[in-house]
Amino acid sequence: MTREDRRNAFETRFYERLTLFRAINAIAVVAVVLTLGSAVLEWLIERETFPTLGDACWWAIVTVSTTGFGDVVPHTVAGKTVAAFTMIASLAWVPVVTAVVITLYVRKRDEERAAAGSALGTEWIRLDEIAERLERVERLLAATTGSPSGAAVDHVVCDDNKINGARVGARATASAHGRRHSPVARPAG
Repeated sequence: MTREDRRNAFETRFYERLTLFRAINAIAVVAVVLTLGSAVLEWLIERETFPTLGDACWWAIVTVSTTGFGDVVPHTVAGKTVAAFTMIASLAWVPVVTAVVITLYVRKRDEERAAAGSALGTEWIRLDEIAERLERVERLLAATTGSPSGAAVDHVVCDDNKINGARVGARATASAHGRRHSPVARPAG
């Protein structure tokens, strides 16, 4: 198995098992690894500035969170290099990882909803069907009355008839005189 095959297998496994909890965990792991890695490096490089690992962890947390109190700062070139990497990674890498993981999670959730038939996609399709039916009813009404808006209709009866495949069992009346009306036939305003 090549390196690329192993990477693709990992990505596929990660994507298939991705849940919201696992997405949050992946983001947290990246932040913790960055923080602890920077703290350990600073502690090893600058023992005078960071005498304990706790001091280095405090500095790393403050740096990764972009708070930057400035109470403890590295003084050597190596320490400043680690600090620069930590700052850049916390400003760029953590948000990028967050965006990628959340995008994958949202995509997977949408695919699962679409597969289950309960996604917004089916609701939008249903709304499109309703809009098309409404347009057909309005065209039929305009053709029946000879008026583009159907305002001249005095009385429309749709008792158990089918209008373009939709079964209608309601009696709808409308007129310009303010009698009962429905969305099928409405007075001109």
